[in-house]
Amino acid sequence: MKKQTAILKQDKNLLKNQIWFLSNKGFKWDEKEEIRIWDDGSGFRFNCGGKPPNKTDYLFLLAVLYQAQLQNWSKEVRTTRHAILKFCGMTPNQEKYERLMVGLTRYFRCWCEWRGNYFDNRGKKNKKTEMIFGIINNMELDPETKELVIELNDLFIKQAASSKFFLQLDLKQLIAIKNPLASRLYELLLSMSYGRDTWTISAHKLATKLSMTEKYASKIIQRVNRAIKTIEKRTSLSLSMVVEKVSRGKAKLHFKINAKTPLKSPLAVPVDTLEDDTHNLFKSREEAFTFANSYTRLKGKTDKLERVIRFLSTGFNPDYGWDRETIVLFIDSDI
Repeated sequence: MKKQTAILKQDKNLLKNQIWFLSNKGFKWDEKEEIRIWDDGSGFRFNCGGKPPNKTDYLFLLAVLYQAQLQNWSKEVRTTRHAILKFCGMTPNQEKYERLMVGLTRYFRCWCEWRGNYFDNRGKKNKKTEMIFGIINNMELDPETKELVIELNDLFIKQAASSKFFLQLDLKQLIAIKNPLASRLYELLLSMSYGRDTWTISAHKLATKLSMTEKYASKIIQRVNRAIKTIEKRTSLSLSMVVEKVSRGKAKLHFKINAKTPLKSPLAVPVDTLEDDTHNLFKSREEAFTFANSYTRLKGKTDKLERVIRFLSTGFNPDYGWDRETIVLFIDSDI
């Protein structure tokens, strides 16, 4: 049986930069404007008047964009909630109908800003380009016919329709990747493989681009490795990643995409040697408790020991262990 496909022409500027997020962390609250702002320092900003969109919201948006493409890139998309949910592989019911409207409303409250970080049709960064546009202008649901009319922003639909800096995104493969981190990594790798099959980025910079909350390179790499396995299992993409140790706690990640031979490097190192000193990682809760007890006494913060133990008990993950530095930061903080 032939697998279903739904190929969407997608501008790479919208794939390289985030318009959906793994969590709310990383956003800054602008008190003056009363909005959430995502700004990774690259020249792209994503602004939210409410909760940032997540993967589910994003799939709803892509389903609408796909309908726009089928309707000759009309900015006014006529569809139904039932059709969008079925496209996204969800069972239509009242709860899902309401969730769909919540997701689309989140994009109604968002807008994008490019300031010198926009890539033109030749794939070249245009430092002079400044663009600001929203995503969804308005929506209207007919209570009798159940027709849902969604008006997309003019510039947003124009970028998707007229861009020559684009790729063909298989939405069915993206939907098949259930894990949000793997989904975002999949998009990012596709966008970065423009005219090449290799891509290099630091572990921490990749974590920022993926809106990950992990602070340590070893944990970033562990999650990325699992995401790669998910991508290879759920899609036709073939990936190879090599870790290059730069200094203690820092690394570069070298990716090779859809390559017949794996990426090799004499600088490749096992992930478990990345942090340089294995004694920085406690593999049992008891070891972490013992260190915490000694350190609080050393710092004269024994009154904080109870909170530290509670912190270790609720957050300990035996798959990773506790980093010595994490415990020290918690004890030294004013929390």
